[in-house]
Amino acid sequence: MRLIDGDALYERVCELEAQALSYVGKIVNDESKMEERKIWSAILAERTAFKYDVYDAPTIEERNKGSWTDDNACPFCGFQPWYERDIHTLSYCPNCGADMRGERNE
Repeated sequence: MRLIDGDALYERVCELEAQALSYVGKIVNDESKMEERKIWSAILAERTAFKYDVYDAPTIEERNKGSWTDDNACPFCGFQPWYERDIHTLSYCPNCGADMRGERNE
């Protein structure tokens, strides 16, 4: 599972929607750009629909935050990476998704 920042995605989609709206507004009265206006209007409609899809998407509960234990295990699910060196490269528990960017418990 790949966890993303839904708020950041929503903001980016809003920016793209505003960009399309601005462009449609610039060419709305230009008869020579009728075909281009249809294309950008369709792009605007898709971006607006996607914005609402992102806004309405279900969210998971808040992610646990902690750090690897002394025995190199996740304090939430007990997952242990095969190699101790992985502890230094893993920011998240690959088993439960807990954020492991805190100080290591030693």
